[in-house]
Amino acid sequence: MHIIDHMKVVTHILAVSTLLLIFQSVLYSQSKRGNQWILGQTGVSGNAGVKIDFNGDSTAVSFFSKQLQMFHATTSTLCDANGDLLLYSNGCEIVDSENNFVTNSENMTLGIERLSSCTLGSLIKQTAIMLPLPCYEEQVYYIGLDLDDVEIVAKNLYASLIDISNSGNYEVVDKHRSILQDTLAAKNLVATRHGNGRDWWISIAESRPSGSNCYYSVLLNENGFQQPVKSCSGPVVPGTVDGRTANDIGDACFSIDGSIYARVPVTHDINIYDFDNSTGVFSIRETIPFPYNNHTSSTGVSISPNNRFLYVSAREKLFQFDLESDTIAESKTLVATWDGTQDPQATIFHTSRLAPDGKIYISSISTTSSLHVIHRPNEKGLACDVEQRGLQFPEFNGDILWNGSAIPSNPLFGTEPDNSVCDSLLMISNTYVPSASQHLSFSLYPNPVLDIVTIKLDHKSKIKSLSILDPNGKTVFVRKYSYLNTDSLQQSTFDLPSGLYTILISTELGEGYSKFVKL
Repeated sequence: MHIIDHMKVVTHILAVSTLLLIFQSVLYSQSKRGNQWILGQTGVSGNAGVKIDFNGDSTAVSFFSKQLQMFHATTSTLCDANGDLLLYSNGCEIVDSENNFVTNSENMTLGIERLSSCTLGSLIKQTAIMLPLPCYEEQVYYIGLDLDDVEIVAKNLYASLIDISNSGNYEVVDKHRSILQDTLAAKNLVATRHGNGRDWWISIAESRPSGSNCYYSVLLNENGFQQPVKSCSGPVVPGTVDGRTANDIGDACFSIDGSIYARVPVTHDINIYDFDNSTGVFSIRETIPFPYNNHTSSTGVSISPNNRFLYVSAREKLFQFDLESDTIAESKTLVATWDGTQDPQATIFHTSRLAPDGKIYISSISTTSSLHVIHRPNEKGLACDVEQRGLQFPEFNGDILWNGSAIPSNPLFGTEPDNSVCDSLLMISNTYVPSASQHLSFSLYPNPVLDIVTIKLDHKSKIKSLSILDPNGKTVFVRKYSYLNTDSLQQSTFDLPSGLYTILISTELGEGYSKFVKL
């Protein structure tokens, strides 16, 4: 190949790569599921709070009248596909956008009442997240931890199903279902998209008194939660350091594309992992000594939108690391030092989160009326533009709104998935699902169902069988028919526990399936 031809090929590849990166960036910006944050309160009224809205051309900050105290560390919010607020939680209860308490949503984080009062919300950060069930707009999962206040570990990862089909009357219909039992870190519960762009990986670290370097990944797809994937890699995180539990504080995050995971357990080093978002496996990339991480409550980690820069906050210092460096530790750059401002208390660097506007926001550990902002996190060194107290809270009736350490523990939602692909999957959780060419259309009502569900087919057909599958894809009921020519039939659900189920219908015209919620 001539040199000029080679240059043309290289130029073409670079141009295509640039377009793909731009296209990927645009796609990632499309999702609006995390476009509103609820946090804060005032000294006068705990129901006064702050709403940060990322839906417009510029980020809007306003007063928000809320039902929950959102002062402490664990808060989460969830919007619909249009960016309209659906739910928010303080780790103890869940409220909808109209400030109605979600039915049956009290004591959502198990064990939290032993560790801290729920008056101000869950004290331990990253103990809960809310995720939409893939393919089903009206079902949401609240994933949380069962905390043990003696050893300050979690003994259970559980999920609670929220039905949001009835506006103004949302309800937790299947509560505290165990999806993983082991001794787990008491925080650092995070999630990222599966490589298919639709499903979810939920991640939590294992915890042992003698230490552990193992992580669990639990897949959530349209059939519910699958068997956990356990992978062990990298240095062992000790159970305790100098008498302090090493797994109960610190911070963790995924990159926006799900390929990188970073975790900083308190009193321990920064661990950076490659994450396979198709298999759920963690592989250590580098461990960075971090002597600044010596305070039990002041650590935060975030990764820039271009997946290149890791930001680690350490009380009075904020560092940047270049993830593309051959040795990441050597790229450490101090990008900000706390200027000593009290607002009204110390505005040190604490929890950090990448926001939908592409900026990184950093809270302080106690009462302050602002958030720090990294305006250009994709830029190297001081060009990232850290503005201390760059986002100021408004006033309410002459009283300044303020916040504790809380920033919503929302995942990076990525692109809004195309749910039409769900019907094209041939095998999910070892359960056969018809392809589009075979798919039989039918409806279910009522849904959610209490005792009896009615199946209505589009056309009269000879029914061969009816099966009911639980959230794990296990068949819990089968009925075969020798000859039943109808377009409608009823099925009792009286003996089924509350939860999400699949009905699979086989007829002479093909096969089809649909989901229903048993109350």
